[in-house]
Amino acid sequence: MGKSIRAEARHPDVDLWKDLLKVIYAKHKLSVFFKKPVDYVALNIPHYPTIVQEPMDLGTVERKLATNAYATLDAYARDCRLVFSNAMLFNKIETHQVHVAAKKLSAFFESKARELEAGTYQPRPPPGQGRATPRAG
Repeated sequence: MGKSIRAEARHPDVDLWKDLLKVIYAKHKLSVFFKKPVDYVALNIPHYPTIVQEPMDLGTVERKLATNAYATLDAYARDCRLVFSNAMLFNKIETHQVHVAAKKLSAFFESKARELEAGTYQPRPPPGQGRATPRAG
């Protein structure tokens, strides 16, 4: 059968959005909390779904990127923002490690989202092709 409508409607900047997600993932000490859905049963926080009405995690964002589920930067950014705002909502104490990580990643994401909006976002170079300047000699 033919391609799905979603696959045909791929946004031209989706590779930049994927790159930004990879950059966020690379900040492992901060992103580790957000890579998978919150397992509130295993974490023994049964009240989580009463506080967080619309769960979101970076793994879900990644899957949605892979299936071209985002038609706009706004839709992609909304889900990314939701990851961090949910974490700060649930972990209200500003010194809590998850709150701190969410706040830092949120600020980083917002700076990069502004670059995406302005068309100035620079993706990471492919592995083995660093940004170092050539040596003379």
